[in-house]
Amino acid sequence: AEMAICASPTTGGTPCGQIDLDLLIADVVIMLECAGQCDAHHYGLSEGPLVVAGNGAFEFDLGFLHALHLPYLYAQGERAFRDAADDYADAFERRAGDDAAPAPVIDPEFEAAILAEFGIGLEDLVALEWEMAEAALTSGSPFLGLRKSELLARVSEGDRAARVDRDRFYQSLVLRPRPVWNEDKPQGALAKDWHPWRVNRKLSLMRRPMIQIDEGDDPEVLIFPALLARTVRRAFQLIDARLPSTMFDTRAVDRWLGKVVDERGHAFNIRVRDALRGLGYQAEADVLMTRLGGDKALGDIDVLAWRPGTSEVWAIECKRLLIDRTVGEIGERLADYTTPGKRNGKRTLIQKHLDRLDCLRVRPDGLAKLVGLPAAEMVVRAALVTDALVPMQFTGRMLDLVDRVCEFRSLADAFAIAPAGD
Repeated sequence: AEMAICASPTTGGTPCGQIDLDLLIADVVIMLECAGQCDAHHYGLSEGPLVVAGNGAFEFDLGFLHALHLPYLYAQGERAFRDAADDYADAFERRAGDDAAPAPVIDPEFEAAILAEFGIGLEDLVALEWEMAEAALTSGSPFLGLRKSELLARVSEGDRAARVDRDRFYQSLVLRPRPVWNEDKPQGALAKDWHPWRVNRKLSLMRRPMIQIDEGDDPEVLIFPALLARTVRRAFQLIDARLPSTMFDTRAVDRWLGKVVDERGHAFNIRVRDALRGLGYQAEADVLMTRLGGDKALGDIDVLAWRPGTSEVWAIECKRLLIDRTVGEIGERLADYTTPGKRNGKRTLIQKHLDRLDCLRVRPDGLAKLVGLPAAEMVVRAALVTDALVPMQFTGRMLDLVDRVCEFRSLADAFAIAPAGD
């Protein structure tokens, strides 16, 4: 659909038959497969070269797929299923004496960000989704075909008229034709925002679920309530910053995401610190490098942990990360966390942690004073702890740079203290 509105006018041309449609779908499937494998080569995940067979078929090296990608995706799927099963009963629980569950409290700053981004408030957006679904059910069709003027009239009808920015709504939630589908510099977006093998794209049906199919004065717009509902659910993921800022256009969303990332990141550091204390460690969170004799530019160590009577001190990087799904996303994540040095002229995320470790090992006196160990005996270890499963836990490449990688749920196993005498 994203390609078609740019490349296929609604008038003229050759009628599309079933064979044409089958061929188009086959071409798209091949394109998606090639694109994913291209990412595997780009990020150095494929160990073997592409082979073109005598019949013209492509033969890809699938070692990465079976060794890392599929195990990671299967683990994510199992985790999501088990979490959903554990939480299933919560939806049906009521407090004793309550006729209904209490209304959720939504941060006003979040509501303001949604209004600025979509031109419509959160409650109005949810109400519109239901109205469109009811209209489609009544018509007996999975979608509605409305003119732009009709759509905007429905969006702003009744008491919504004073609250809705119709132009912003249309600009943000309607996927419109572009002169060229695969533009190098699409307006207000990046080239990767149309790459169909990637998720979390600004120019996708998951982000803009209503489709303008012509460029007349009052163009026709197709509204799929199922897609609109998906978009609304994804908007709620902004509450805890589970979507990248690159999907959105406004400073209000940027500010909201920055605030949440800072708050949740700090809270996760505290959570890891407290868990390690519960395991018998002494631990401190958000320790500034200047306190340990380092430069201000080195920032801070998320968590320091040590145990009296041992020489090991753990410098732990704690990360709340978005879920990676595609080959490109996994490749990008691994490039940031398993590549020392620089990428694109900037230090990689893991290099920043390695720089802090180097400073602690070269100038150990400040750390030795904090933990109460002789500097000459102290051994600094490195660890990465994440709030969820990440690709780095499925590759040995990470252990070339740090001593330990785990998610929070396995923290107790990863940092368990062996009984005396073991």
